[in-house]
This record gives sequence, structure tokens and C-alpha cells, in this order.
Amino acid sequence: MIDAVFFDLDNTLLQSDGDQFLEDFLGVLGQRLGVASDRFSEASMVAGAAVMSDHPDATNHELLVSTLAGELGLPVKQIDDSVRHFEAAEMGNLGLPWVLLPEARQVVQAVIAQGKQVVLATSPIYLEGPIRERMRRANVDDLDWTLVTTSDRLHSAKPHARYFTEAAQLIGCSPAACVMVGDNPFQDLPARKAGFLTYFVGQALPGLDTGPSGHLKDFPEWLQAQDIRQASGTYKPL
Repeated sequence: MIDAVFFDLDNTLLQSDGDQFLEDFLGVLGQRLGVASDRFSEASMVAGAAVMSDHPDATNHELLVSTLAGELGLPVKQIDDSVRHFEAAEMGNLGLPWVLLPEARQVVQAVIAQGKQVVLATSPIYLEGPIRERMRRANVDDLDWTLVTTSDRLHSAKPHARYFTEAAQLIGCSPAACVMVGDNPFQDLPARKAGFLTYFVGQALPGLDTGPSGHLKDFPEWLQAQDIRQASGTYKPL
């Protein structure tokens, strides 16, 4: 039985350019810190690489802040305070334009109605503010999410298997009872390495086995069919 569904955000529940949002975010944050754009860009690249490394002893936020502080020669507290203040502020002008996907809310509601836990499984490089802004754009921010994977809760990021297993542990669920829904074959499908099922909603690439795939709107029906197959004993993991 599938107990939890993990939904990617950008281009799964919301048609948006996550890279542009990040670029805008870093640009404004650098200005607020009073750091030249080229210097802050270089420091951000180093910090981003650190977050993508294996770091079980520090959350993504802790590592991001400490690395930026070291690269910029600024106190950790100054960086942390600036990031927290900025990420709690209005995010509405970042990452424009974006397009609402009307089926996104309906799909998440249908999954909740099936009794599943739902996780907003965007790569956790932000605190809650920027993620909630993008959830608001997708019209899913007020739904009953069990977990939103934020940078202050996770110790890893996509596509590492640790990200998926840690998120599953946070909601008390076995990876084998989780399914990851996403559009990025290189960020979302690695959930299989953690023992997840996957449902791919992106563009197929030649020679790449995406496993179960389809349109987002068809996912609740697919999910229900998996439960029926498992209950009947005819289910075989892919």
C-alpha cells in the first residue's frame, strides 16, 4: 500500500523557471548584504556545491550560511539574519513569469482524499518563505501538507538518495510505501535509489527509462490502481 506521495514543485505543480527564481533571489540577497554581484555570485556557487555534497551533521541552511560567511568574510550571524529576514519577506517579484496549472490543486486534493500523506518535495535550498510563495502561485499552499522540505529541516538535497530517505523518515514512512511525482528525470527519478516508486510527468528523453509516466491529471487514477494491485497480490515493483 502506498502511504505517501511526494510532489515536486517547479514544472510539476507550477509551470515556472526555478533557475530564474534562484537567480533573482541571490541577486537581491547579495544587494541586501552590500556585496558586489560578481563576488556574491562566486560565493553562491561555492555554497551551492557545498549543499549538494554529503553533510549529515549540518542542515542545508546551516551549511549554506556558514559557507557564504566564510567565502564573503562576514559573520555567520549577519548572513543568517539577512537570509532569514529576506526569506520571510515578500517574494512576489522573484522568478517571473509563471503559469498556474489548474489541475495541480485538484490532483493533490484527490490524493489527500485517498488517505495519503502528501509532501511538497522541492529541493530544499530555501527556508519556508520562498517555497510557500511558489506554493501560493500553484494554488496549493493551503492544502494539508504533511511536510514541506525546507533547508532548515533537511541535511541533503536532490538528487541524493539521502534526501528522499530522510524526508520519508520525517513523516514516519517506509521509502517502499512512497511515490515521487516529478518532471525532472535527473532530480526526481533518483528517488528509486532510495526505494521509492516514481511517476514521471516530464518530457521523455531518448534511451532513458522513466518507468511509470503520464500526465499529472491522471496520477490519482494510477495511484489508486497501484493500491488495488498491491491488495490483490498482483503487484510487481518496477
